[in-house]
Amino acid sequence: MSDGQHTGHGTEGAKASRGIDPSWADRYVEPDIYADIDIEGAAPARPARAASAAPASSSPASGDTAALDETRVLPAEAAPGPLVDEEAAPEPSSADVVPAAAPAPAPNTARSQRAARNTRRRRLILAGVVLLVLAAVLALLIPQFFRAPEPNGWTNHTQQPSVSPEGAAPGEQQDAGANSDAGAEAPVDDGAQASAPGQPLTLDQTSPDSLTVLVNKLHPLEPSTYEPSDLVDLSTLGVSASNGHPMRSEAATALAEMFAAARAAGYELDMTSGYRPYATQEELYNGFVSSLGQEGADLTSARPGYSEHQTGLVADISEIGGTCALATCFGDTGAGAWLAEHSWEYGFILRYPNGQTEVTGYEYEPWHFRYIGREAATSYRNNGATSFESFLGSTPAPDYA
Repeated sequence: MSDGQHTGHGTEGAKASRGIDPSWADRYVEPDIYADIDIEGAAPARPARAASAAPASSSPASGDTAALDETRVLPAEAAPGPLVDEEAAPEPSSADVVPAAAPAPAPNTARSQRAARNTRRRRLILAGVVLLVLAAVLALLIPQFFRAPEPNGWTNHTQQPSVSPEGAAPGEQQDAGANSDAGAEAPVDDGAQASAPGQPLTLDQTSPDSLTVLVNKLHPLEPSTYEPSDLVDLSTLGVSASNGHPMRSEAATALAEMFAAARAAGYELDMTSGYRPYATQEELYNGFVSSLGQEGADLTSARPGYSEHQTGLVADISEIGGTCALATCFGDTGAGAWLAEHSWEYGFILRYPNGQTEVTGYEYEPWHFRYIGREAATSYRNNGATSFESFLGSTPAPDYA
């Protein structure tokens, strides 16, 4: 028996002794459990061989040992490393790896803080402007709430009898109301202001020489025997004055201009009663006390020192040839209406308006005009004042203190 036969027989015998059918001997592959083990060191895992999945019919012929080695199948339990999924994608190389996106840079905190500060600053400036506007509005409104209201109280006046005051022309008759003095109110303070369009006026209410001095039942002239130093005879100015009473220079000049304008409008006027000194007023008042008593006299005539006629700024006006001299009906005449409408243009105001007795202290006297100066009279007109007291913001003076 040759070596080849021995070898083949021995192999078949070995296979037979293992219970392998000799007819399958050519297809049998002896498992080599050490085929993929690196004795020196563990080899890296490698992909499974495609040949392991080849069909059995493509097996090499028996006896070709090299072919048998190529067709040997590695059992699963003998694999030294993890199985590799044939469908799995190959591991990417370092060149194929895309680095992760860098994180977004943090916001510029310094710029954000600066913007926040600017925003707060703008808000503070806006709030300051709003507060300034509100303060200005309040400064304008608050004084209006402290103006003295006009009360509705004293109205107990009787019709005043006609009298012939000392110095009157023969035959001249004068209502007692003409002798009554305008009870100008006591000022709340010496610096009372009257608002003219565009700017306020600061009016002197206490000095007897002031054009805007207030004289009423609460505040007499100081001194009580005051006499103006600039009295003018009206006849020198071409003004009719039946009683011959003078007036202060500025008031007399303005009166002459007003009478000339009235003449141009068709009205001839007379200055029936002007300046009356303390002594004259005292004599008139005492006469009323004798006939009416103290209480009745106080309702009819001014006490000496409390008379507005003593300032030299008052003109009791009547129409020459008219029938309503120093009477309430004068207000219904053309001359009376013209004076009420135009007197302010020459610095005069109707001192005792109708319906203001509880404020002024005297009944309606449409003939009694008080000179306060053109600027103050214009302000009086523009403000729609109803009395000299309300114009100055003074308290009413319906009676003596």
